[in-house]
Amino acid sequence: VPETFKKTEYYQEAQKDPRIRFVGFVDGERKAELYANTHCFVLPSDLEGQSIALFEAIGYGVRVVCSDIYENMAVSGGYCMTFHAGDADGLLRKLQEADRLPFLRSRERYDYISREHGVQQMYRETDRVLRKAAGE
Repeated sequence: VPETFKKTEYYQEAQKDPRIRFVGFVDGERKAELYANTHCFVLPSDLEGQSIALFEAIGYGVRVVCSDIYENMAVSGGYCMTFHAGDADGLLRKLQEADRLPFLRSRERYDYISREHGVQQMYRETDRVLRKAAGE
């Protein structure tokens, strides 16, 4: 977590709630453990490329709350709870809604990510683009 963020009032308040974790960079077994035990993954971006973390969270079957920017919507497949980018009150409402829902793990979400955004899909799309460029 960046030091400048740690100085914000938002971060200080969030630290008082044991349900909220700002984990920074993690990988391997620690990442798998976090995804396996999280109630809700939050991606409140105003500007984002296609987030690997969003693919992972959906693929782990985790409940996701994310902003409605194009990049998130292109990945979400209807499996994310969304709010209008930049709308803090909308984000709060979605977080409150998510907090009331039971713990979730969904094989359907894993299957969706594997089918629509997995390596095989990437190969098919690359082949399609190359064939088109070659005039086939």
